[in-house]
Amino acid sequence: MTKTTSNPGTSPTVNDVKKHIFTRFYSIKIIDFYHISALFLGCCRSSTIYQHLWRIGVMMTNEIKIEFGPGKKLSAVGDDYCIDVDMPVSEGGDGSAPEPTQLFLASLATCAAHYARIFCESKSLPMDGLGLNIRYKFNDDGNQITKFTYELTIPEGFPEKYKAALLRALDLCPIKKLLLSPPAFQLEIV
Repeated sequence: MTKTTSNPGTSPTVNDVKKHIFTRFYSIKIIDFYHISALFLGCCRSSTIYQHLWRIGVMMTNEIKIEFGPGKKLSAVGDDYCIDVDMPVSEGGDGSAPEPTQLFLASLATCAAHYARIFCESKSLPMDGLGLNIRYKFNDDGNQITKFTYELTIPEGFPEKYKAALLRALDLCPIKKLLLSPPAFQLEIV
């Protein structure tokens, strides 16, 4: 398994991940401006980079390390990505990055959209004009989401026979399935 840090038994930092990815890309000579920008601007989770890392055998550790930054900023660091999080100005942050709830909602939306894309590609269906919007409703206290509504916009002339199947493709999203059958949570001080 490829490690991104030199200290055995520790989790990688944001810079470790970026350095590791840069080193792997450079060593096989496919670095270009897009990849360098993605790595050093903190967007090291692009699908191109992810797919490449999978091909070269970087293994997943099933762990995400959180680094505490200045103010309300946090960085979530995984094997091949880093995601910056910040709180809105109204909550003492700088509003420089999405807050955790926004990332969760974006995960639901992009996951469903990914499966819609896979379905359309598998049937050679047009995707120009394909869109997905997820609306959510909070409880009366405003502290818990009680309902999600997926609104799928399809291109003009989309074949009728595939509409129901396309909606079923949205249900394949593992993040949605996780909500329907939640895992156990364990809290520890280590």
